[in-house]
Amino acid sequence: MTEATFRFSLDLANKIWQVVLCQRTGNMILEVRDEANQSIHYHLVNLDGSVEEDGFDIQKSDLWTNSLIYRHPYFLLEKYEDPNDPSAKSILIYHVVNRSLEAEIPQFQYDSITGKELVGVDPKDTSVRKSYLLEQLDSSENIILRSPVYYKAGSESCELVEQFLETEPSGLGCEYYEEEDFIIICHYVRLGTKFDRWITVIKEGEIYYASKIDEQLEGFASGGFFILNNVLVFIENSKKINGIEL
Repeated sequence: MTEATFRFSLDLANKIWQVVLCQRTGNMILEVRDEANQSIHYHLVNLDGSVEEDGFDIQKSDLWTNSLIYRHPYFLLEKYEDPNDPSAKSILIYHVVNRSLEAEIPQFQYDSITGKELVGVDPKDTSVRKSYLLEQLDSSENIILRSPVYYKAGSESCELVEQFLETEPSGLGCEYYEEEDFIIICHYVRLGTKFDRWITVIKEGEIYYASKIDEQLEGFASGGFFILNNVLVFIENSKKINGIEL
């Protein structure tokens, strides 16, 4: 097996709850939650291989706050003000370069970013339009993001993948991506009532990388990997993010 080259690999103490990606810079922000201490921490990961392990905190963020979108240098978060009222929410606008909360807009439901304008509505009255100017928004072109297709269990495509890998049917299907000289497969191995998830990369007909990336799953979990700027990105055991050169 050819040894894979890692662009980055970041092993964290707590669970990676969510990943948001800026397709213009190729950078990612990881939302990491310490459920025991009920705290949230954020890490910036650059596809050029540099990783900010110390990360940053956002004072206004809590367990009712979700990462929404990252368009460098702006990181947008959606905060629910009342857990019993989904229409009571605000948006936080965090400036990643300045490491500061630029704005908090109450009663804001995100709709889109048009040009440099953040557009939304009042979640209690969607006829009320709201906007905010993102003056320093990066204007470079988007990097192409490539994602796998899902082959459902029992389909002809899934059966061909299982035959190729010489694995027993898991009943969960698989995620598959193929381009030029490489194939990437995310598949499952049944262990009683639980499942292990594996990722396998074949390059020029040979196994380039193969590893178990999750254990004891209860079922299918979408989004096993994505490819950006010829870097394969995937999360391992919910606490480690890897980037492999293709």
